[in-house]
Amino acid sequence: MKLPPVPSVAQLLRLYGVRALKDLSQNFLLDPSITDKFVRHAGKLKDKVVIEVGGGPGSLTRSILKAQPRKLYVIEKDTRMLPMLDLVAEASGGVAEIIPGDALHIDYEQLITQANVATQPTAAEGADSSAAAPAETDLHIIGNLPFGIATPLILSYLRQLSRRDSAFARSRPTLTLCFQREVGERICAPPRTKPRSRISVISQLYADVRPAFVIPSTAFVPAPKVEAMVVSFRPREQLPEGLEQLTFDQMERVLRIGYGSRLKRLRHVFSKHVGGLQAADDMLASAGFPAETRAFFLSTRQWIDLATAFYQHQSADGGGG
Repeated sequence: MKLPPVPSVAQLLRLYGVRALKDLSQNFLLDPSITDKFVRHAGKLKDKVVIEVGGGPGSLTRSILKAQPRKLYVIEKDTRMLPMLDLVAEASGGVAEIIPGDALHIDYEQLITQANVATQPTAAEGADSSAAAPAETDLHIIGNLPFGIATPLILSYLRQLSRRDSAFARSRPTLTLCFQREVGERICAPPRTKPRSRISVISQLYADVRPAFVIPSTAFVPAPKVEAMVVSFRPREQLPEGLEQLTFDQMERVLRIGYGSRLKRLRHVFSKHVGGLQAADDMLASAGFPAETRAFFLSTRQWIDLATAFYQHQSADGGGG
């Protein structure tokens, strides 16, 4: 979609006297060559439904509209941005709709229903579980996120994905999101690497995560002290064996315990949760791990085995789950 002539984002920022607010961890991405690249990494958006998280002054919004979605919802919490976004929405001829509010508390299911997003079957419902990637979805979520909310937001999306509700109630939308580079590297980190953390595991349990590209700090206004990274999340069509028997919160609890002291042996970090070192050794042995195992050694699959053993031990010990 080629928009009718509207002032540039930089012109609108000057016109409305809007500056990035430090307490909202705002950094504006104004270079259209970078926002266009961002959108290309999201895949084919033509005739799709897109939810943009954190529209800001509208730079990424304009690039998304160039990709010709049939509907674009732009969520923005900062009311100072709304007049600038409204100009773009008006120029889009009804394709873009601005949703004032906090992305952590938006009723995504209502937006999806309103846009008539096509339902995608899960593998259990007849999708080809042998496929290398999830079936193409009618919905995409894209966002240049303020660094301060990026981690809570992706954890919220992963929780929704695990329960198949809210944004994931009717389909498996792909997510293309921007993080502080260090966070992006942790999300994508494989086992036995320094950046590996609980967010690596919880992300990779539920989605195929891949780094897309790095954005230099100089591309933002104002320039942050760190670089950014765009990361792609493609929800798994079929969850790893055993994961469906564990809730998201149960899995996250085990990861919080395991990564509470990243370099300590797991027998030590779990001992106070299972009744001592011997009980921790027994639990680890039941999951097939030696007592000297450390958190960052475990594969994503092995964390499911460990969580299963932990809750089986708690159940046998009368500790619940």
